Amino acid sequence: MKKLLFFMSFLLLATIGYSQTDDTMFIHVTTAANISNAASYIDHPVLNANPNAKLAVSHRLGTYNDKITGLWYNSGNQRWAVFNEDASPMLVNSQYNIYIKGSIANVIVHIASAANQGSSPSYTVLDEASINGNPNPFLVLSSSWNPNGVYNNYNYGFWYDSSANRWNIYTEDGTAIPTDAAFMVLIQPYEQGTTIVFRHEATPASNGYVSNGTMIDHPLLNNKPNASFVFTHYWSAPGYPSSGVTVDKTMGTWYHPTHNKWIIYTEDVTPMVDNAVFNIVAPTANTTSVEENTLIDVSLYPNPVEDILTITSQEEITELSIFNHLGQEVKIMEPSQSSFEIDLSDLSTGIYIVKMKAAELRGTYKLMKQ
Repeated sequence: MKKLLFFMSFLLLATIGYSQTDDTMFIHVTTAANISNAASYIDHPVLNANPNAKLAVSHRLGTYNDKITGLWYNSGNQRWAVFNEDASPMLVNSQYNIYIKGSIANVIVHIASAANQGSSPSYTVLDEASINGNPNPFLVLSSSWNPNGVYNNYNYGFWYDSSANRWNIYTEDGTAIPTDAAFMVLIQPYEQGTTIVFRHEATPASNGYVSNGTMIDHPLLNNKPNASFVFTHYWSAPGYPSSGVTVDKTMGTWYHPTHNKWIIYTEDVTPMVDNAVFNIVAPTANTTSVEENTLIDVSLYPNPVEDILTITSQEEITELSIFNHLGQEVKIMEPSQSSFEIDLSDLSTGIYIVKMKAAELRGTYKLMKQ
């Protein structure tokens, strides 16, 4: 009976809690269990068995990993993966912010070809009606192995060609873009829904807090250590007259616990380039990162729940927090049990995020309250 309840709970989680109505952000952490050579497989209910998913990825500080990252879908195990484009072995505890498109952002797949080459072999031109003639949307890119199986071991940025009124993807080192290389391009207009979209300039002042990064000061990210975002360099961005600089570096995000602000840092630990500008996109104004589940045999039932929620796990749950859709923590517990009940009768109807910890393991689950 317990297995049946767990299975029913999982189905409800997959079909209700992880609906792709909204854009989703979560953190992927590489482990010995999910690494296979250069790749680390992602286990997420929206992505599993979904080869048509549209997503973007940016590094997050775990283990320093000065490797350019690509995305690919393995039809054999029906999983998406992040992988090192130079085919070197993936490191344990590399971390990645993964953004999954729902209904808010637009994501297109762009294939570099001779037909769309720009004025240099290191440029490929986007021809997308929603952004043609408009240098202002916020674009973020990730390279994709699918559909053409092309390795693409280059750092990329965007620039807007005002003479042709088209966006370009370019290699930061000026190398020719591989033919048939594929890119997932996340397109987010300014102020759509509750999505955080803004540009950050790596000024000498913002670069002065750490040796290899630039500190971001934004009210919706400050004091939010659990926030997540994806980003891409924008060469010569409008309104930033000194931003025509190249940044041939693999970069990631890190939360500074002293200053309570986020930093974009270089994975090779070299100084950040002054005046570089970055497009930054996060799915909600109060971002709660939905991590992959690493706890074993956890069940939450009933789900949807009216009053009493029962939680069971193989491990003793030491910490539990429940967040509402605004990212506000509405309940916190230290149950120190593997099976227990929670009275949720005082919560309003809606969807909540439940975060649990057990020793070094953790899991994040979505819950519907009726």
